[in-house]
Amino acid sequence: MGLAMAYVSSTGRAARGGAAFAISNFQRSYLTWTLASIAMVLALMTPALWNGFPLIFPDTGGYLDRPVLGTLGMGRSALYGLFLYADVRLSFWPNAVLQSALTA
Repeated sequence: MGLAMAYVSSTGRAARGGAAFAISNFQRSYLTWTLASIAMVLALMTPALWNGFPLIFPDTGGYLDRPVLGTLGMGRSALYGLFLYADVRLSFWPNAVLQSALTA
């Protein structure tokens, strides 16, 4: 209880003291999570940025065939194939960024 009281009183003192750059705990937390999320997306995108192209695996063609041929394949999601096929013209960059952001 003593630590909580000291924390509250020091926060109150800083807020009342009129510090020019005082930010609330919520703003600090929000800023921290935003910067951490951006760092995580960049970390996940590092291999693609290093190579100059998002990584493609040998089974990517199987996913891309589903929306083009209109068939279903064993173990191949038609929705994921459509997701990939939508960004073929953009060299899969939006897919890589979106998947990195969802993972982060």
